[in-house]
Amino acid sequence: MITQEKKQTIKLIVAIILLVFTLAFVGIAMIIYEVEGETSMPFELTKIVAIRNSRRSRRRRKSKRMEL
Repeated sequence: MITQEKKQTIKLIVAIILLVFTLAFVGIAMIIYEVEGETSMPFELTKIVAIRNSRRSRRRRKSKRMEL
């Protein structure tokens, strides 16, 4: 018959094994995503435009208005 201590040890070992497999799966998935990237994008990026900070442009507009 299995004693209470052996049951606790078996439960601990199973929990550790599940945790290791879960972390390994997540790690592998992260590495695959990092290397390959997302293959089925929900949209297509055709052009990226850099926009300046809006606060700076507002200040410049106000100063230009005052100069006129």
